[in-house]
Amino acid sequence: MLESLTIHQSQCYWPHSHGGPAISVSPLSFHANTVSNKLYLRVRQAREHADLTQEQLAAELSLTRSAIAQWEMVDGTSPSVDNMIALALRTGMGFEFLATGRGPMFVDDPRPRVAEDGPGYSHELTEQQRRLLERFDGLSPRQRTGLLDLIGDGGKRKRR
Repeated sequence: MLESLTIHQSQCYWPHSHGGPAISVSPLSFHANTVSNKLYLRVRQAREHADLTQEQLAAELSLTRSAIAQWEMVDGTSPSVDNMIALALRTGMGFEFLATGRGPMFVDDPRPRVAEDGPGYSHELTEQQRRLLERFDGLSPRQRTGLLDLIGDGGKRKRR
């Protein structure tokens, strides 16, 4: 149904389903009533505003395409706060609007990158390091803690 929506100047026109006159709605009321109350729609709108496919966004946020697809499903999962921050930064959508549907919808132009490399980190990851990080990111918090305990996490454990 959204495909039939026409935007002209400051009005949105929605064709009547039975051939009657089109319904005219201001863009602000259209967004407030149909997009802002559903997180999955706000996520999709943010991605589309940045002119990205699910696969492109996933690659830029170091996630899988299926994670992005889940965020955009009616009964899908919700992005973590960290991922919502990255999505807001990348797409220019206001974080408050993305998270709650309130506040300014767009606060900035989409950014070509979410973050720059940190200071002192000048080398690219090897394929093995990249694969390890991808798998680590896919673990639950409990599994991550267990893995860090297994390999020794730099003194995080209490010494006896």
